[in-house]
Amino acid sequence: MPNVWQDNQLYTHYKVSTISGEPLEVSGTTTVASGSISISGTTITDGRLETEPLGIPVTPRAITVTTSNTNTALTSGVSRISMRAAGTNTFYSIGSGSQTATLSGHFIANGERLDIGVPLSSPNLAVICASGSSGVLYVSELG
Repeated sequence: MPNVWQDNQLYTHYKVSTISGEPLEVSGTTTVASGSISISGTTITDGRLETEPLGIPVTPRAITVTTSNTNTALTSGVSRISMRAAGTNTFYSIGSGSQTATLSGHFIANGERLDIGVPLSSPNLAVICASGSSGVLYVSELG
């Protein structure tokens, strides 16, 4: 079937017949016009993919980011966080127990938002910035 432009998006269409017991790999955007199909335990019903929600906001944090390493213990049992850097580019480290952020570690740009998983046991987040300007890392712990 041909590719179709709709609402400024290119959709690739696939014609799928009954497949019994064989794995099916599909790439690109897939639309189901009607009915339901199951892909690796995820259900698509009437063209809508059921997704796992990121989580419910539990604890908000505003962590000051400077040229000195700052470690913050997150709430035990939190599985994900959403964080946004404001005022400076930020390097960070996430792990169980106290962490040390380095200028060669993970990076989040000023104004960027990241949503990531964290360890369930003693999650900690450390931050540092390379420049002389300080900023804030806004963190929403998600349960």
